[in-house]
Amino acid sequence: MNYYTGQEGFGRYSYKENLKFCYYARGSSEETKDWIRKAYNRNLIKENEKQKIESFLKEFPIKFNTYIRKIKEYINNE
Repeated sequence: MNYYTGQEGFGRYSYKENLKFCYYARGSSEETKDWIRKAYNRNLIKENEKQKIESFLKEFPIKFNTYIRKIKEYINNE
């Protein structure tokens, strides 16, 4: 499955700035879960679409938190 990987985080030149952006992005992923539920309840998306998105959103925080931990390691080693 291909997901849009826009360049919203592009241009974050320091680890601290990138880390702050990651916290916002992580929060947005949590908000997305709620909007997917609302979209499904309002019959705006189908069950299979909801399941695909929820599957991605279940894996995403695990991988993203690993990325955040790595950034923190770089900051601590600066």
